[in-house]
Amino acid sequence: MNFNALVNHSNNTTTKLDLLPEIRTAELQAWMIVAFTLCIIGSFNNIVVLLITFPRPGRCKVAGLHTLIFHFICINLFLCLVDHPIRSGFVTAKYHGHIIQDSVCRYIHVFYNVGWIALSWAEAALAVNRIIAMFFPHKYREWSSKSVNLVMVALPWLIGFALILPVSFGIVGGMTIQRLGQCGQSITNEAFQRLYVVATYTPHVIAGGGSLLIVWKAYFAARLRLNPSVNEWSEKTQRTLQRRLRMAKMLLLTFAWTMFCNVPYFVIVGQFAWLLDANPISGLWQQVASTSQYAFTPVSELSIIVTCAR
Repeated sequence: MNFNALVNHSNNTTTKLDLLPEIRTAELQAWMIVAFTLCIIGSFNNIVVLLITFPRPGRCKVAGLHTLIFHFICINLFLCLVDHPIRSGFVTAKYHGHIIQDSVCRYIHVFYNVGWIALSWAEAALAVNRIIAMFFPHKYREWSSKSVNLVMVALPWLIGFALILPVSFGIVGGMTIQRLGQCGQSITNEAFQRLYVVATYTPHVIAGGGSLLIVWKAYFAARLRLNPSVNEWSEKTQRTLQRRLRMAKMLLLTFAWTMFCNVPYFVIVGQFAWLLDANPISGLWQQVASTSQYAFTPVSELSIIVTCAR
């Protein structure tokens, strides 16, 4: 998640990064190394999981879930393989004295912000898919058809482009190069800013609330299975309940990991913005946290696929 989209810390210069204390220069160099290393690790993890989970006949009976997970991993791969390296490259270029025009952000920032917004909504789509499976199993086949899956895959990107393009092309805001080379955006239209905030937080509410509901439902069903009056349940039904409980736990873990990687920076921006103004380099470490999210989240998605295949 990129909270620079909501708050614009502007110190926009296009000259070489001079006058940085030596310790800050060392910190910036360390950030560059860590950022690019995580991008490489994340790309490798996502490619491996993508190859393992590539949709094919007979791989998993839950076709709708499999398609959504495959789409989710593809977005993570895009952010690790293309988007974050470009963002890190901008900072590196600025560090070495290259001049970057504000107009470049109009295009580069689109891909980054659309990517993380699409990722948020794709995670929400996974939660909705599991909610339907757990609470409305008789409707699941209808809600996991190819047409519904297509909507679930396309909608996150449509929302992302609808939110970012008006800002990038100056309709309701603008883009600037910040002091360290990051692209920052500011929204000048108050109504659109409220819509932007709602549209970027809603998927996290859906994913978090959905995960808790799924865990509660799966846990309740597992406890019910231990009741002597229902011990007549077939072995197949018991295996299904156990599988759903494991999948519910993995979805909750994915959401918790997302919050762990993003909430600290949000708290800093909201309550301690002066820290970022005093040391802009510290804000770059949020990108390391978000890259970690994109790099290691697919591991939990692979666990869901493995659970599904059992």
